[in-house]
Amino acid sequence: MSTINILFIGDIVGKPGFEMILTWLPTFQQKYKTDAIIVNGENTNDGKGILQKEGEALFAQGVRVITGGNHTWDKAPAQEYLKNEPRVLRPQNYPRGAHGNGHYIFETSKGKVAVLNLQGRTFMPIIDCPFRSAEWVLANKIRLNNMKLLLMMYMYAVFF
Repeated sequence: MSTINILFIGDIVGKPGFEMILTWLPTFQQKYKTDAIIVNGENTNDGKGILQKEGEALFAQGVRVITGGNHTWDKAPAQEYLKNEPRVLRPQNYPRGAHGNGHYIFETSKGKVAVLNLQGRTFMPIIDCPFRSAEWVLANKIRLNNMKLLLMMYMYAVFF
């Protein structure tokens, strides 16, 4: 399997960040010869949440997956969007029954890529353990044979 060149863009915040990404994404794609683009889009709508109009605009620019975190649901219409758009991810370790998906698998010209979206728990609402959630999804949903894994861990604090 050959190397897959993935451009990951962290937190797109509000209208300035969203417009900057829409303006510069074609340049980034060309300059870095990306095979896939993944963005964290949970704050694209006025700095809190993501709605269908932002998601569709990002997908139209070549984004393959939009990851999220604790602000993903800050706008009520996001719930319906998460139910219907499998490429917009919420953290996998949210409790069962939460709208949306925590992982997504897609194909590139160089092979399959699995994106697993998790959220830490320090200084955040208590949710399921991200490590147990990762173990479960890797054992039951994502088969890593001949596949690359991109793990997106959204958190506020990291301790070494």
